[in-house]
Amino acid sequence: MNYYEILKVSKNASEQQIKDSYKMLIKKYHPDIYKGNKEFAEKTSAELNNAYSVLSDPKKRAEYDLSLLPSNDTLDNTSTSSTYSSYQNYKYYQQTYEEQRQEKENWNQNFKKKLYKYVDDHTKNLSQSTRIVIVLIVIFIALLFLLLSIMDYLKIIKPI
Repeated sequence: MNYYEILKVSKNASEQQIKDSYKMLIKKYHPDIYKGNKEFAEKTSAELNNAYSVLSDPKKRAEYDLSLLPSNDTLDNTSTSSTYSSYQNYKYYQQTYEEQRQEKENWNQNFKKKLYKYVDDHTKNLSQSTRIVIVLIVIFIALLFLLLSIMDYLKIIKPI
């Protein structure tokens, strides 16, 4: 069961609808009020509190919505713990992705600085026309490799 099912609201419910549903359900299943099984009431209250804490915060709700897999919409027996676990996994991988992206960006910036310094150090004694010729040769070689790569790709897609 996902958080929307726990609070008995649709995925496009407004914040007020979520709040009203939470209040109604927590009054019904609060352990001090519920006349049935005390353990059931405690478990249900905990689920309601978890669901409300995520869905009442717009940022957490957006992240939770992203963490839902399309296949989870068709499953009626998905447990709250597995849904929460998938939400935690999503948060972990999102943080890891951000760290990797930042590390890659830093590496790219450092690489560019080192490359520019290397090129400047090795070409400072060359004339302007020699530099232009070197740049044109590098561009020509890059285009040649690009053309060869495209030809190999086309052979893979449609063998001759």
